[in-house]
Amino acid sequence: MTDLPPRPKTMTWAKAAPILAAGGLFDVLRYAFLFFWLWGPAVASYAISSYYGGGFFGHAAATVAGVAGYTAAPALTAFGTVMSIVMAVGGWLLVLILMFITDARVVTKNTVAILWLLEGIMGSTFLMAFFLFRQQIRKERTALKEWERSNAAALRDRQAAQLARAAQLQAANDNEEIPEDFAETA
Repeated sequence: MTDLPPRPKTMTWAKAAPILAAGGLFDVLRYAFLFFWLWGPAVASYAISSYYGGGFFGHAAATVAGVAGYTAAPALTAFGTVMSIVMAVGGWLLVLILMFITDARVVTKNTVAILWLLEGIMGSTFLMAFFLFRQQIRKERTALKEWERSNAAALRDRQAAQLARAAQLQAANDNEEIPEDFAETA
């Protein structure tokens, strides 16, 4: 059998999926906090009216919550903006750390990775991870096809040798004899 050069490492979408999911989750949280001034009072008034029921107290409490939300809109906007920034930086760091743990080549071997990393901190963490993974997967898929093409003959020889050994073992198994070259492993 001939010795083959090592098979190139490849990134797959299955390996990238959990990181993409984390990036998407942090993007959803980030943009939800941007609109906290809108949905915060609405959720509070719904919760209060559900607690008190549909009667007079429920409607009055929901109205009070809505008015309080309207009055506190600047504070809610500031809180939502700060939390949005926290979600953006936290998600960006988590996705970047997961990328380095899973496959550092995605970031280190990519020529435009710094631009995508800047996009991730300013825009969408999911899109940053998606485009970095897409570029890496394409590059490594091309390298794997080239490796398979250049080593096709050696791979066929190796497969033929493995089939011959399997046939020899099967014949020996049928005859209950162990060939000499397998005797020391048995």
